Formats: sequence, C-alpha cells, structure tokens
Amino acid sequence: RIHCVNRPNSKVLTPERGTAACVMDAMDTDGPAIEFEEAAVEARQAPPDGIDALPYADKDFEVPGAREAAIALVEEEMRQFKPDMSEYAQRLPPLPQIGSYSSSFMLAEMERVAAGEAMPPVDMRKTELPPPPKSKRNDVAAWQAALDNACAQYEHQKTRLENLELLSKHGPQIWAMRTKQTKQQEEALRGNLAKITTQIQEVNWKRQSEQSTVGAALHELEVRWGQLVSKNYEIERAAQQLEAEIAVLKQGQTPA
Repeated sequence: RIHCVNRPNSKVLTPERGTAACVMDAMDTDGPAIEFEEAAVEARQAPPDGIDALPYADKDFEVPGAREAAIALVEEEMRQFKPDMSEYAQRLPPLPQIGSYSSSFMLAEMERVAAGEAMPPVDMRKTELPPPPKSKRNDVAAWQAALDNACAQYEHQKTRLENLELLSKHGPQIWAMRTKQTKQQEEALRGNLAKITTQIQEVNWKRQSEQSTVGAALHELEVRWGQLVSKNYEIERAAQQLEAEIAVLKQGQTPA
C-alpha cells in the first residue's frame, strides 16, 4: 500500500526497513517523519501472532485482477506443495487406549482389518435343522445332537416371538417418549445455534464498525503521509537547485 518516492538515492521499502525508514529516506529531515517512525516502531513491537488484516477496510481486492492474481498464486503454491507423508502421522495425537475392549476377539479383528483380509461369511448352520447323515442314522448320539439343535432353534424363535409381542404392546409408548425427548433435544440445540449465530453477527458488526473507523483513519494518515513525502521531495529538489545555483555563483558564472 505504501511505496517510496522514486528519486535519486532513494531506497526500496522492504519489511526489514519498514515504513518509517522509507519516510526518513524520502524526507531527510527530523520533522513530521518522527510520528511515522514512532508508529512503525509500535507496529514492529506488536505480538507476532497478531493477524494483520482489515477485510472491511482493505480495498485491495477491488482493484481489477487482484483477486484473480491472488487465487492464481494460491493454486500455483498448491501445485508445487508436496507434504512429507512420513512425518504426517507424527503430528497426529496418539490413539486412545482401548482398555477393556482389548479382548482376544477384538485384537484378532483389528489384525484382520490391518492385514486387509475379508470378513469371514456368516455361519448359517445355527439356523438350519439338518438330520444326522445316512451313515449315522442308527446312532443315538447323532439323533440327540440333532434334537438338541432343534430345541435350541425352537427356543430362539420362541424368544423372538415374545420380543415382538412386547414390542407390539409397549413399543408405541416408548417410541412416543423417545420422539418427545428427541424434539426437546432438537429445540435445545436450535436455541444454542440461534444464540451462537447472534453472537457471531454481533462480533461481525462490531468488527465492521471498528475496522471502518480505523480504515478511515488509516486512509487519512496514508494520504497525509503521501502529501508530506511529496512536499519534502519538492523541498529537496528546490534545495538541490539552490545549491547548484550557489555553486555556479561561487564560480562567477551566470546560471543558464
């Protein structure tokens, strides 16, 4: 936003030199540049983590092509950026301890997932009622095992029917209660959301008001700075011209 006046022996404004140094180079006096130097010193002493951005006051993006140029720089940086994936996991927080879930079954499942192995198919033998094979049709133990399996399947289906009857009898009341609780939670969350949204709007309005006021002051100071630099440049040129005329007079010559 601020540039040095292009004059002989002028220096380029850089972040290392700062605005005050540029002003002093342009003015070469101890006059009004002192206040600019004090302001630059205060700016250099600001916290390093401060965000130097005034989105409501800065008008840089209003310059034609500025936004497109900034987006092009970001895209170019993204194309050239190659993160080091070897250190990526080191920056992540450590995994939580599983604790009581560290059973042999869970450990085996995690090992299977880590190895990329497929999940074994569901064993459907528990839902079947196969008779004893032909070679064991006269085996009492084989028939007893088949009978035990049939009894287990019967008890399982009986328990399912009982659960379905209980759900049919008490399910509507439970679902109505759960629906009421869910609506209450939704209303509470919507209230919190509205509260946070209002706080965000208040912060944005306050930020816009402060930045608009500060932006006007910054613009006024910037215009004044330019006027002072231009004025001192004109004074310096007039002084150089007078020095040249004095040098000519001392040599006894008439100026052209």
